[in-house]
Amino acid sequence: FVGEHATGSTRLLVMFAVASLNACNANDVLSESRAADHSGNANRAPSIGSRSVRPEERFLYDAWRDVNGFAGAYFDDSGSLVMLVTDLGTSAAAISLAKRRQVERGSLGLSSRTATVRVQLARYSFETLRVYRDVIQSILEERTYPIVFLDLDERLNRVVVGFERSEARTASAVFLKRLAAEGVDTLAIRTQEVDAFQGDSRLSVHARTALEASQPGSILDGTFDPIVGGIVGERSDGGCTLGFTASRNGIPGFVSASHCSVLTFALDHSPFYQRFNFGTPRLIGTETVDPAPWQCGVHSCRASDASFYTGLGVAMGVGLVARTEPPIASGLSAPSGSKNVNQAFPNLVVSGEMELWVAVGAPIHKVGAITGWTKGNISRTCVDIWLGGLKKMNCGVEADYRADNGDSGAPVFYFDDAHVNPPNLDRIRLAGVHSGRVSGMAIFAPMSRIQSDLGPLL
Repeated sequence: FVGEHATGSTRLLVMFAVASLNACNANDVLSESRAADHSGNANRAPSIGSRSVRPEERFLYDAWRDVNGFAGAYFDDSGSLVMLVTDLGTSAAAISLAKRRQVERGSLGLSSRTATVRVQLARYSFETLRVYRDVIQSILEERTYPIVFLDLDERLNRVVVGFERSEARTASAVFLKRLAAEGVDTLAIRTQEVDAFQGDSRLSVHARTALEASQPGSILDGTFDPIVGGIVGERSDGGCTLGFTASRNGIPGFVSASHCSVLTFALDHSPFYQRFNFGTPRLIGTETVDPAPWQCGVHSCRASDASFYTGLGVAMGVGLVARTEPPIASGLSAPSGSKNVNQAFPNLVVSGEMELWVAVGAPIHKVGAITGWTKGNISRTCVDIWLGGLKKMNCGVEADYRADNGDSGAPVFYFDDAHVNPPNLDRIRLAGVHSGRVSGMAIFAPMSRIQSDLGPLL
């Protein structure tokens, strides 16, 4: 949409945008190789009706411009990359695009495996769903709804809106009526009943008891010199995980979740402690960067749930994450991972950051102070999350790795497959920091958005 807020002319703009997309193929006849795509095969963006392309979705948008009716991409359970198209006649072009990206970028959205590429028929083009998602975003800015998340779901080939479970049925029915009145094809919209976002910023009594019985220096709750990512940090009223160490404007420090400080999305100079040999807390940093949000309609928006702490009198192991024993099982049903640091090879080494575009289904890992090293797969990309209290985080990532209270701020990463590493130099790429959960699914803020908020981090 033009501007930040929807106006009384929303319906006219939506109908114009959809009409612009449909006009290109108004006379097309569906065949067995063509799905009913309400965008037609437009190879240009509508002049109005949607917002600027999100950087994380630039690859998908460019693919839509290059491949007639391109609809998205994801990894399936076998590890194959699935390219979605609304016309199977463009299959060869879609496969060629995927292989070309693998050669040019050395990866296929988090995986440099020589993945098999296959094509799947879809109903809606990426651009149709992008327009609908942006229309919904503008409507949501007009008033408050019991919304938890908004996502352009590449696997489902739909826009998915998550409503708080307690109000979902009534609210979703009213909302879908509103979308239909605005000219949105509601068959392209899915609603889900989910729990409200839960920030993982408190240590449970059970976890705290376990900490006291630990051995200093051998687990994530122990004393670390230098300070590395993935270890426990505390306030007087609870605890989080230290995300990753970094240098900002030449000043060493570390990043954790914004909601781990006293005030979310506000600078409050919260202290960050580490218990020294499980005795007197040791002050290791103070929050110095936690930008104020901007107004996005009735909401307060930030690019990430992250803040920067300046280190105080302690050495920072910049680019290091604590290396515990790797997990065997994956997903939400997997047990908590190891918190025992590998004494022979105690650190994972950061070699870079996550690409802007990542594919649903790609593998992902996290090291949290409470549940240790766990792994899973990405399930949503560039999903907008409402954190509660009208606070909204734009373009987060959802995954199914296990997490719990006290894991907020934990480093999320994947392995740099482009390197063949000796076991004492496991190179990883930082994906972001863990924020919380929605109905058990983990949410993290990606590195691109963290640095949009906090500035360059080295």
